[in-house]
Amino acid sequence: TQRNLEINSIAVHPDMPNRVFIGTNNYGVMVSNDGGRNFVPTNDSFTSRFTYSVVPDSQQSNRLYAATRNIATGGGFFFVSNDGGASWSPSKSLDVNRVSPFAILQDRKNANLMYLGTNLGIFRSLDRGVSWLPLPTTKSAVTPKAPVKKPAAPVKKGTAVKTPVVTAASPSVKTVGSINEKVKVLVFTEDGRNGLFAGTDKGLYRSYDIAKGWEKLNLGVGINENIFAVHTSPARPGTIWVGTATSGVLVSKDDGKTWAKAGGAADGVPISSIASDPERPDYVYVGTSQTFYVSKDGGAT
Repeated sequence: TQRNLEINSIAVHPDMPNRVFIGTNNYGVMVSNDGGRNFVPTNDSFTSRFTYSVVPDSQQSNRLYAATRNIATGGGFFFVSNDGGASWSPSKSLDVNRVSPFAILQDRKNANLMYLGTNLGIFRSLDRGVSWLPLPTTKSAVTPKAPVKKPAAPVKKGTAVKTPVVTAASPSVKTVGSINEKVKVLVFTEDGRNGLFAGTDKGLYRSYDIAKGWEKLNLGVGINENIFAVHTSPARPGTIWVGTATSGVLVSKDDGKTWAKAGGAADGVPISSIASDPERPDYVYVGTSQTFYVSKDGGAT
């Protein structure tokens, strides 16, 4: 196996754990049949070798999906394999000159429903990736505004003055009907509500009902909003990990209400991936464009 591979995605065969697929920058999808010791190309029918992601089907063990980049046009391709990666067929419904796919997500309840994060927002498939259409735009919710204070009435001399009761206004939530910017990450929420996170080049969004729009989460003042990675774990339902382009790793332990930088993780370099041990959720792994980090205390160090 070449030592100069740039790996964007990893997928393990659900029925054969020694069969591992990787999506690379220069060699398309490569496959290992010995648990990752050796890899060979498996993309003879690809028209592009730049692969952003490779994902196995949740139910059909020999079905795979890959999102690639068309370097010549700036667009990309969505490929499907029904024979474990031996051959691939492109989806015919995406404009390869305009649409560049990045992230692939298959619905947990309905395997025929799939989402595709692209440079033009999110596309949806109702037939397991055969055809794609942009998500329909919904009407944006109105962001609540702070109440307007009325001027106090003049107080007559000798009248007792009552102390006013000040009620703190709830923080406003910005909701949009659709996401039109580049979507590089799509993951599920792990809070039992079957929601979606979308990481974009302009922030992090969450939706529990796409028909009602997307909530943009406030990451804090001065934080870079170019999101490269998002991670959630069922072992920590209220914890959200986010990898940014230049602000390092952020973590929220209250379901996105507040955020803090993870201690000891890289800052100033793109965070390409975040994962955690399913049995030891305080073991968190962070991959960057330069190195690999491990935290054994939930991101404190």
